[in-house]
Amino acid sequence: MGLMVASGAEQQSLSKAPVPQPTRTIDLRQFGYLHPVAERDQWSYELLSDPVLFLDGTHLAASFLVANPHPGLSFRDNPFGSPVLFHTTDIDLNSGKAVWARSWGNDSTSEALLQLNDGKLLVQSSYLLSILGPDLKPLLTRQLEYAGDTLAQPFLSTSGRTLFLVQPTAPQSTIALLDPERLRVMKQYAVPKVVTFSGSDEYIAYAVEEGYFGNITLRVQSLTGGAPELPFARGNCYGYSPKFLSIASLVITGGCPNFTYVDLQKQDIWQQKLPKPSGTELRTARDAPRFAFELVEHHENTPATPLEVDVFDVEKRAIIFKLKIDKPGQRFSFALSPDGKKLAILQSPMVSVYELPE
Repeated sequence: MGLMVASGAEQQSLSKAPVPQPTRTIDLRQFGYLHPVAERDQWSYELLSDPVLFLDGTHLAASFLVANPHPGLSFRDNPFGSPVLFHTTDIDLNSGKAVWARSWGNDSTSEALLQLNDGKLLVQSSYLLSILGPDLKPLLTRQLEYAGDTLAQPFLSTSGRTLFLVQPTAPQSTIALLDPERLRVMKQYAVPKVVTFSGSDEYIAYAVEEGYFGNITLRVQSLTGGAPELPFARGNCYGYSPKFLSIASLVITGGCPNFTYVDLQKQDIWQQKLPKPSGTELRTARDAPRFAFELVEHHENTPATPLEVDVFDVEKRAIIFKLKIDKPGQRFSFALSPDGKKLAILQSPMVSVYELPE
């Protein structure tokens, strides 16, 4: 099927709509949020994966850095000695109160909190990867093996059933498919240096650096080995940051004044025009055909500035929500609730939660 471009005319009414107001605003400083000052801590906070994550429709996990009340010597068997710790608070959005709070370990260049499909949590703190039950009791912990200075990073499929670990070393990277019950490697893929990555229960998509000039190429392949044929046209701007919405559908953003939707099974591809380039951040709703993405202002040799967060409904093929961003804060991120009815915006130390239209 040929490329189709969705019209933006139906979105004009959104630009005339009143400025959205949050239903809940949360100051993370009440939960111990530490404003990173040291360069190492700033870098750690910037690299933290999913600093806001909906656990369900009424609970939001916010991850940030806190001061260690008992700093001391830090070593591998007891990684709680640095002055700053990686910390998560589960916030009840009805009351604004903390349900639970937990420090996971020293802040590092690789930290993540992800939710598996059965209510379990996957936590990465430096070189340790752990699975916790819904009651937060540790079920399994593995030490990561890695090469170089960059730690491997975990990724989940949208369903939460398939777990990947990406080791972005140069000149080659390793993409590992893990057993989420035992954290054992089931299969590995050696590829050029990975820039961005996403995986579903049947496919992986990633951008790699190739050649001496750092050219970025987007690749999509089946977990069983074959590469689907994609009807990309030469010269068109597709972006380089993929994100799976389901087993076989994905959205590609990053650097283009549009995003690209691809259905691998139907061999369908279409684009949505945008007024500004799309960024690399994109968040899905696990149980609804919606996703949130950002528009950015690019700067040479510095991180892009987020200008706007939009929510797109795939079934309606329309942007249903727009939010202008004036002050990104020290760390900027966003998340969609599993049912696609709430959007959380992090402009640290503040979090704002918005109700989305049906």
